[in-house]
Amino acid sequence: MTYWALIGLAAVTLGACAGGRATGIRALTSWSGAAGSASDIPNNDVDASTDDGIEGDYADTNVGIFRNRITNAFSGISAQPSHGGPLYVFRNVINNMLYSPFKLHNDTSGVLIFHNTSRAVDAGIVLPNVNDGFSGKAPDLGCCELGQPLPHYGPRP
Repeated sequence: MTYWALIGLAAVTLGACAGGRATGIRALTSWSGAAGSASDIPNNDVDASTDDGIEGDYADTNVGIFRNRITNAFSGISAQPSHGGPLYVFRNVINNMLYSPFKLHNDTSGVLIFHNTSRAVDAGIVLPNVNDGFSGKAPDLGCCELGQPLPHYGPRP
């Protein structure tokens, strides 16, 4: 069964959704297949996908994929291709990929992937609406801010 949800201007397909957890998310650019923009895909829990955990394929401008947890998939996040971007990918937790955490093929351009696995504490710079609410002298560079509660992934209780 396929479920549809509208996020910003992009339609999102959730395949085989069970218990509020998706087995894959595809950011469709529009109902007609034309490139979309100004959309975010945040706070999802994607588990056991036989393909990409989140597909940002054919994203147009100002699309964000952030604060998601992707586990047991072929590939974590795909952006092949992206049409100029920016497509922002940051603060995602990606575990146990068969192929790779990121799939960037077919002349992808404009994809900005912030390093999610750094352990550098207080070594970042403030990026409005990205790492606000940090503790310490500056934002941490990793997926989660040290000393802060972990993000909630998936549906809210």
